[in-house]
Amino acid sequence: MTNTTAPDDKLTRYLLVGLMTGIFVSISNFVFDVAYCQYVGFTDFGMINIGTIFYGCVLPLTLFGLLFYYLDNLRGGIIIYLILSLVLLFALIYLVNSSEMYQDAHKQQSFRKLVTGLLLIFGAGFVIIIPLLAKNKRLTESFL
Repeated sequence: MTNTTAPDDKLTRYLLVGLMTGIFVSISNFVFDVAYCQYVGFTDFGMINIGTIFYGCVLPLTLFGLLFYYLDNLRGGIIIYLILSLVLLFALIYLVNSSEMYQDAHKQQSFRKLVTGLLLIFGAGFVIIIPLLAKNKRLTESFL
């Protein structure tokens, strides 16, 4: 009998890793958003706020924890997960950089840099942090 409250179930641990990663990435993205907008003076894009950052990070990263759980049970599943994650990340970055949101070139460039930075932080969550924490039970016992 152990004296720990860490989840013993692998699925629960992976979901909690995704949830905790989502919360951490949300906070990181919010700090980046505020710092970038203050530095550049870019305040025109009102859709990026604390609500969209929070729900846009926590829910998908929790689902990425679930996806990692299912793929981890397959032979070569971690490699499949990493390839799918990187393809998704690069596709999102490409879509953002090929979109036209503003007529003004400076605003368009500021928007692209802001969203690309947010996506890179988000991508670090599902490409690096989730697999690292999910596979390292000793590390996750300290905060789960």
